[in-house]
Amino acid sequence: MKAATRILGVGSPAGDDRAGWAAAGAIRASAWYRSRAASVTVACLDRPGPALLAAMHGATQVVLIDAIRSGAAAGTVRRVDLDRIAMQESAGVSSHGFGLAETLALGQALGMLPPQLTLFGVEAGDANGGEGLSAAVRAALPALVRRVQASVAGSDDWSG
Repeated sequence: MKAATRILGVGSPAGDDRAGWAAAGAIRASAWYRSRAASVTVACLDRPGPALLAAMHGATQVVLIDAIRSGAAAGTVRRVDLDRIAMQESAGVSSHGFGLAETLALGQALGMLPPQLTLFGVEAGDANGGEGLSAAVRAALPALVRRVQASVAGSDDWSG
């Protein structure tokens, strides 16, 4: 991955935990992405960890997309900046064992984080069941994709 901007969908094959993958796939299939393919890379990763740090290496801007658990209604889209990720995840945001906070803390300690890092999360309704997304998460994907695209373009000022 050589592009300066990387959009990384994080997830697993279980239920709503596929949300990051689904959003990344929708972005990759979009005309928006095709017009930016020289400067933007989109990839899917299986859960956070060392592979995430490697995927971010050399990028100036990284947007992570993941399923989250914060107690909000399923399908709620949230933007969480780096300085809030550890606090949010300790309150139950990540749906992963070795979560995003631990991976990013390791990256920060090793000086491996990009200058600009943003997480977009979609509240999972069912992170463990089935192979498909819940109706609420599926319905949230178009707005999530637009938010990620706006963030990459520098026009996303919503911090909800």
